Amino acid sequence: MAYKEKQSLITILIYILGIGSYLGYILTRDPEQYNDSKFWASTMLIFIGILIVMTIIILIAFHIAYEVIYTVKNEKGQIDDVVDEMEKLISLKSIRNGGIVSSVTILFAPILVLFDVSLIWVLNVVYIGFFVAAIFEECSKLYFYRRGIKNG
Repeated sequence: MAYKEKQSLITILIYILGIGSYLGYILTRDPEQYNDSKFWASTMLIFIGILIVMTIIILIAFHIAYEVIYTVKNEKGQIDDVVDEMEKLISLKSIRNGGIVSSVTILFAPILVLFDVSLIWVLNVVYIGFFVAAIFEECSKLYFYRRGIKNG
């Protein structure tokens, strides 16, 4: 498995851990807090910050561990920092796929309002939808790395 595929897998795991911890946190709260908009705003911002810091730390540690393993094996590391045409196409198509998922999520939000769902839960659907879109984007990268991509 190539370096970028492993990096995508680790990123997917980080996002799944992030969404799981968020859902675990909000579902164990006191129901009286469900109507407090400051609680939701602070909780979402805290989890975004934690996820950003956790992603940076884990990906840096992954890169260092990957280099150390190849250095110990006396092999040249296979981290290719050159961005070629295929890498650009994979990135563009995976970003497109993630954008489609997040757009569908945002379009789903007014439908929930029509069914008298609380605005707090609509906000949560959009928030979780962005997690799902990020996971889908990384899964698309993984798929395109495995299958290849054609120009056009």
